Amino acid sequence: MHRRLTVAAILVVALLAAASLGYAAAANKYQFTGNVKTVDASTLVVENTKGEVWQFSTDGFAGAKPKAGDKVTVHYRMIVISIDAK
Repeated sequence: MHRRLTVAAILVVALLAAASLGYAAAANKYQFTGNVKTVDASTLVVENTKGEVWQFSTDGFAGAKPKAGDKVTVHYRMIVISIDAK
């Protein structure tokens, strides 16, 4: 019985450690809030109250598509597509 508790405790600690490492390795999440200027099959353009206009790729996004004029908060991650070393 004591051995089972020890093994269970070790498993819990190992799972918590693995989960924390996975969380640390994930890309940071950001958000941008504003009004939708345009939207099409693969692009969403949003303007915030400061006049900043950002364009987001929606390739692979299966959620609801907002309409022009809707106020939205876009949650995104910055992901590297390629790097050219010079």
